[in-house]
Amino acid sequence: GSFPAPPEPKLGRNLVLGSVLFGMGWGLAGLCPGPAVASLSYGGLGGLVFMLSMLAGMGVAPTIGARLDRIAAAA
Repeated sequence: GSFPAPPEPKLGRNLVLGSVLFGMGWGLAGLCPGPAVASLSYGGLGGLVFMLSMLAGMGVAPTIGARLDRIAAAA
């Protein structure tokens, strides 16, 4: 057998925007999503606020993404 051809690297708007938002959240809160879940076990308010904010962002992301796609298609 042989290995399949590697995928073509695509650096698109969604990848860049997602990376920037991830980095901003990590820089502002000092947590990335995995350790944020673990921080809930500490009982502090900071971890809870971060998780609620992250979940809210995940909830509105599809709506914002669709709106940005419509704007990009119209331009």
